[in-house]
Amino acid sequence: MVLMAILGGPVVRSRMRAIREADDDERERDSATLRHHASHLLLRASLHIRMAVGLAIIYLMIGKPGLGGALLLIAVALVLGIAISLLQRRDQSSAVGR
Repeated sequence: MVLMAILGGPVVRSRMRAIREADDDERERDSATLRHHASHLLLRASLHIRMAVGLAIIYLMIGKPGLGGALLLIAVALVLGIAISLLQRRDQSSAVGR
């Protein structure tokens, strides 16, 4: 849960600040600029990783595996979150190139 707080707080704080500033600035308020700021890889990766870790935590509360199993499950959740983020980024970049 501490990992989720780190990924949701200090890691994405500067990106979220940029989105708020773009929303406040009348010149940058158009949807394309806000969409560009919101689609940053770090924000999407943070969201996917936090979702995967959250689901792993729910499983840990239900399944109650031992320490080794719990650490392995959290590691797998981290890898899956990162992989999903990278795959989605690659799909978006290939769709833009079409």
